[in-house]
Amino acid sequence: VGLSGDELKLRNMMKVSQRSRNRTRGKNKITKRKREEQRRAQSIENINNPDSNIYDDNQDPEIPTELLRVEQLLATIDPQNEKRTQIIHEGLPNLEQGFPSDHLPVGILLSPASTSTSTSVSNTLAFESLPMPNTAQTHPRKVMKDIEAHVSRQRHEHLVKAMVSWIKGSDIGVRNVILDAPLHDWPWLQSCFLQNSDSNEQTDMIPKTETKIVNSKRAPDIVGIAQTSQSSAVNVNASSSSRDTLLVLEITTSQSPEAMIIQKREKYSDIVTILQSSSATNDLDLWEPIVICVDELKGSPLPLATVKSLELLADLLFDGDGDQRSSAVTEIAMRLLQIREHWSTQ
Repeated sequence: VGLSGDELKLRNMMKVSQRSRNRTRGKNKITKRKREEQRRAQSIENINNPDSNIYDDNQDPEIPTELLRVEQLLATIDPQNEKRTQIIHEGLPNLEQGFPSDHLPVGILLSPASTSTSTSVSNTLAFESLPMPNTAQTHPRKVMKDIEAHVSRQRHEHLVKAMVSWIKGSDIGVRNVILDAPLHDWPWLQSCFLQNSDSNEQTDMIPKTETKIVNSKRAPDIVGIAQTSQSSAVNVNASSSSRDTLLVLEITTSQSPEAMIIQKREKYSDIVTILQSSSATNDLDLWEPIVICVDELKGSPLPLATVKSLELLADLLFDGDGDQRSSAVTEIAMRLLQIREHWSTQ
């Protein structure tokens, strides 16, 4: 392929530059090889001539000509050296006795000091407080936040487990317990959707309800279905016949439990509104969401609203007279407080 004049000049310049770099590399290799040969020859000469000294006193007077033995650093308990053993037992370092080292022998750690050396050390050494960087100042704060977050998670998990064990171990019992799952993941709702899609019955309400349920991201801590034969003041779909009851429980802790209970009830109230128009809840009584809130402050009792919620659950889930239900409420209340006391940062 024919090249223009400028292209030929550029190619020739590149070749010349490459040859120049190759020559430079060759010279560097030769120089490096000569230096290695000189070092090797000098080493052989030093070995053959034992009188030669690399460290010449006349050249650099600051270089020491002999090694110094620091006896106080080598101190140890020696039965044959009574003086050394006595000094160790009296305590080191001791500036007055000529041992200013801050390296303590093992023996000193096992023997009491007879005299205090803080005065002598403070007179000879001046300690200056240096400003710590921002990272060092914020690190303890970050560690404390991580610890508090871990404690909060563990406390919440144990509170949820205690409530699940209590409702499932009740006289009536609770089935289809679901933990921390949004509405569209509830199995019995999914089966209802499949039945509606396969059936020939078409209504305007079912598609709207299904859309709301699928789009809802509410995930209460505990959901379950309990058998009941009585209605309650919180029952929003009361019926005189015996029907199952859908329970929605939210477990939380707060330093302001009353405000937190109101906030959680408002947050999960739309679940009942959505499910009221769903065919999956035709045979269910719907209760308003029940919020079990525990005060985070150690030693504080359960909030009054939480106690009333536990009493409503006991009336629904436990048979027997009032004393038996009161005993069940006391049992779960004590368990919740024990968990709070164990997993508390206050």
